[in-house]
Amino acid sequence: SIVVEQPALNLLINAQGADKICIDSPYNIALATSETGVKYFASIDGNTVSELANGNGGELLLNVPSDKLVLGENTLTLYAQRPGCTALPLSSVINVTVDKIYEVLSVTDGLSCQAGQSTLKADGAPANGKYRWYQSVNASELISETFNGEFVTPVLDKTKSYYVSIVNAAGCEGNRHEVKAVVEQFENAEITETSYGVLTSSHSSGNRWYYNNEIIPGATGQSITVTESGLYRVEVEIGACKSIDEFEFIVTGIEEAKIQARVYPNPVVDKLIIQVAGLEVSSIEIISNSGISVGRIQVKKKTDDVEIDFADKPAGLYLVKLNSDRNAVSTFKIIKK
Repeated sequence: SIVVEQPALNLLINAQGADKICIDSPYNIALATSETGVKYFASIDGNTVSELANGNGGELLLNVPSDKLVLGENTLTLYAQRPGCTALPLSSVINVTVDKIYEVLSVTDGLSCQAGQSTLKADGAPANGKYRWYQSVNASELISETFNGEFVTPVLDKTKSYYVSIVNAAGCEGNRHEVKAVVEQFENAEITETSYGVLTSSHSSGNRWYYNNEIIPGATGQSITVTESGLYRVEVEIGACKSIDEFEFIVTGIEEAKIQARVYPNPVVDKLIIQVAGLEVSSIEIISNSGISVGRIQVKKKTDDVEIDFADKPAGLYLVKLNSDRNAVSTFKIIKK
């Protein structure tokens, strides 16, 4: 009989494949060179997992179906085989990690009290995964990619929805989930002394009053009557936000000497009327929001109404301070439009 020796196989062929892929994705292994007449295939633990590919004398691709790989680490041994001969392993061994696609488990909306920034949060990414943030559910471009699951918005003046997804180390991305940057817009709390010893909040509900930083039991109405000097504070809850204003009240006269004037209109555009009939008001001082006196009026006895011209004054907050001959003082907050 005649024995024909086959030439030795080239077992040093360079083989390359991705080191990470996503579940349910097919896998390709590229052989840099292949020999004509030689079949190549991939195997895991002795089981063939790819088709038999015929060498063509050049680069060759081996295709491994997705169902042949398992989650986690997979080690593939590559074989070359001539017809009628035993398959021999190539020197190159391929290791690939199959990772699942991760979904966001939970989100936490951000909150800004008035216009401002807020922090959005998401959870569910693996240690080597990342969070991708988008302007919309179908946006083609992401606006941020973070490892810690947090995204700080720009300054917003109204509530806005963002969308977040998780991308694994292989670059596979899960579904996008909505997360909101909530902006609570509201009028800031403001205390006005509507009459001597009566402090009134600009909010009709949600008030809680304090005296010298101690809560006043049961004081939750819009107004409170005070008789002692000190720092009074109102805290108003608006949704998840809180607005605070303070008012320093000073008792300078006996109870009978209270100035219970009526001041209107408030806000004022041009003329402010102060009714002082029978109150023995001696002078009225106008103080700007920066604490500067911008006007002082001497009030004659038996005057019923005092008219103050606000037309030439800039818009803003003013204090109107009434002084009497009985050493009583009352202060009103006025808004100039």
